[in-house]
Amino acid sequence: MATKKKVVAKTKSKTKKITPKKTAKKSDLTVAQKKEIAIGLVRGDKMAFNDEMMRLGCAMPLMFADEKTIKKLTKDLGMIIGDMKNTFGRAVNGYPMFSAVQCINKADWKDIFEMYKKKREALEA
Repeated sequence: MATKKKVVAKTKSKTKKITPKKTAKKSDLTVAQKKEIAIGLVRGDKMAFNDEMMRLGCAMPLMFADEKTIKKLTKDLGMIIGDMKNTFGRAVNGYPMFSAVQCINKADWKDIFEMYKKKREALEA
């Protein structure tokens, strides 16, 4: 049986108890931001890659993270997005190396991928 852990937050004036609440995962991105990412993927301005490619060295900011951070990050990771303007002049196994990346959660990635498919189909029609 799981017990609720109480955390005590100390402030200058008083101490209050905080009880963790179960909350539904909210979207981290607005619809406009999701649309911008989907359009960037279609145009080739952005590149999507998963945590396996991250380990190859494509995402330099994440390459040197410790295993604990990687596990926490990949827990709800949908995809990693790299903007092509943030690439180095080199590549790893043909994939560009990014100096900055954006981590997208699973719920947001599902929406972005649907937008991407619709825009791709519209281009091919």
